[in-house]
Amino acid sequence: MNILVITEMLKIEKTLTNTKQYRVKNDISNSMVEITNFIGALLYFTGNLIIISYKDNEKDKIIFFVSVINLIGTVFFVLSSFILFYRYFLSGFDDLNVSQSSFMTIAYEI
Repeated sequence: MNILVITEMLKIEKTLTNTKQYRVKNDISNSMVEITNFIGALLYFTGNLIIISYKDNEKDKIIFFVSVINLIGTVFFVLSSFILFYRYFLSGFDDLNVSQSSFMTIAYEI
């Protein structure tokens, strides 16, 4: 799970960086997908660390708390999938950050 946290941090850094062709303002849904995935993975990782750090005789006290943390992480993963569904099926080309791109190139000979 910690690998997912690291990859999501790197993807968030990549999606929040403006370049010549890419602007975050034009692609909010992509940023929201990565941020909600990161929060979900971070919550799962935190829950796993809490379970590992407690001794066997104390785990009964903490199991409810960890299950709530994992449930909140699950909500963030589901929210991310809904945003991804919106991104690909309900939004237009404007939200996919390709409004300024050309889908066809024409070559001429001089």
